[in-house]
Amino acid sequence: MDLWDLTRLLFRRWYIALPILLATILISALVGQSVKPDYRATGHVVLIPAPGPAASTSKPAGKPRPKNPWLDLGFNALCQAAILNVVNQKTLASLKDAGLSDSVLVQLDERSPIFIVEAVAETPTKATATVREVIKDLEADVEAQQDRYGVLAEDKIGTQTLTDGSDVETVTSKTKRALIVTVGVGLLLTAAGTISLDALLRWRRSQHAKRGDQKPAQSDEKREDAPANAASPRSTPPLSDGDDREDSTRYSQQPPRTISDGPGSVYGARRADGQRTAESTGNAVARPPAVEETIILPRPADRWAEQDMRDRGR
Repeated sequence: MDLWDLTRLLFRRWYIALPILLATILISALVGQSVKPDYRATGHVVLIPAPGPAASTSKPAGKPRPKNPWLDLGFNALCQAAILNVVNQKTLASLKDAGLSDSVLVQLDERSPIFIVEAVAETPTKATATVREVIKDLEADVEAQQDRYGVLAEDKIGTQTLTDGSDVETVTSKTKRALIVTVGVGLLLTAAGTISLDALLRWRRSQHAKRGDQKPAQSDEKREDAPANAASPRSTPPLSDGDDREDSTRYSQQPPRTISDGPGSVYGARRADGQRTAESTGNAVARPPAVEETIILPRPADRWAEQDMRDRGR
């Protein structure tokens, strides 16, 4: 099934797909209201070169002037060292314990020695406070990295805060992700539910069709069997009015004689009279087509005796 077939199926089974889509829209609206956006505050700190010694400052006698190694390494090296010391698990844990946000990102600008500090929190106040706290830690670490080598104040690289995180913007990425997931799941459920219910309806329709084909077939078979049973010829022909069925069965071992069942025979006339009598009484009897047939019946004992007397007289 391609996209076009799926679209046609959704339009054909709109009464199944439409309720699921409406439920998806309702759930998406509820998710959009329940998931609150975040707030991001951004601060910037720039490194300031060392001012250098004053002209009136005299060199101490017998004591060499300490050298600042970060001047040879460059500002980028000092910035990377400060970032590694500030943004670690210990510092983030201390921020969280202080009631601030631990979602902090510190980057270095590619063209200039500027720290870019970003903090994301649930409220604007919390985000701004987190940025300011991280800026204090960066300034303190830059100074501590130079105090380790005993650098004089005039040879130290300084810091200056450009923005302290007062600029706060709303971040809706979390809300968008929740909406995308909800809508995607709703569309998948719409397609899967429509396809499943359509397959179920087709299966039930095929089952009803099969049952409908089997019932007429069984009734036709019964209808065909009934005339066949009704039209089956009787194995024992009707006896005359004066004959008894027990006498006929008693003398069934006597030699039979051949009787013609034609229209002019006595037996044929009796059969015709019996058929007309049945038709006049309203009992319709299905009979096979009138054909010439020969039926062998046993003769009663008195007829055999009469025939023997005749044969002896001859």
